[in-house]
Amino acid sequence: MLPAQTPEVYMNTKLGQGINIDGAYGNQCWDWANYYIMNYLYFPRINGNAITFLNNVDTTKYQVVRNTPSAVPKEGDIIVWDYSPNGHVAVCAYGANKTSFTSYDQNYPVQGYIDTRGDFIGTGTVHRQSHSYDHVIGWLHPLNALPKGWSSEDYWLANPDVKIAGVDPIVHWKKYGYREGRLLHPIPVPVVVPVPPVIEIPVEPIPEPPVTEIPEPVVITPEPTETPTEEAISANFIANILKPIINFIIKIWEIIIKK
Repeated sequence: MLPAQTPEVYMNTKLGQGINIDGAYGNQCWDWANYYIMNYLYFPRINGNAITFLNNVDTTKYQVVRNTPSAVPKEGDIIVWDYSPNGHVAVCAYGANKTSFTSYDQNYPVQGYIDTRGDFIGTGTVHRQSHSYDHVIGWLHPLNALPKGWSSEDYWLANPDVKIAGVDPIVHWKKYGYREGRLLHPIPVPVVVPVPPVIEIPVEPIPEPPVTEIPEPVVITPEPTETPTEEAISANFIANILKPIINFIIKIWEIIIKK
């Protein structure tokens, strides 16, 4: 199974352990914070007292976030307090809000003793501790933090050279991938849907209807007629109507006389 260690999963494996990386002053908060930095983030340790962490970091590896009323640290952020004289440092757990948070601390509350030289020797172990934002001056957000939605399997699929080399995907991302801009997820292969060929069906042109010539209308102009005069009408009446009647009467009269 591929590892999927979030900061909290990793830090839970250190609960109850007393960590002293430099062999001096026992188990200090500085020891625990730098142990986490070197063994989980794969960054070099931060020198100086806890109170100077915000000023002593490589800004290509961390985002420095100052404490404000609206700022909220993320899981795995390194939180810094300004307690006198040396400050305090711890690693944020999941679930912080604007009023409180839980962190993984060592030597808070202070546990230890004063040795024969007058030095304080811490004896505390890594544990979960609830806090308000009192005395918190800010925190460091690692730029190689696992992005939201991280999948080790996807990282291997997106970067097959990492898988072939047998490198743990989380380790590779923290050491190299975040700086190289490696892909977190494989690029989906587009589904190519074949386009059917276009079949051209020949279309015969529709013939244009023949043009019928319309003959020009023939205009018949009647010949002008002369309007008969009254004398012509009278003469025509005598010749065509009155004269036949008279002739008819004469013939009848002749027949009567002969009898």
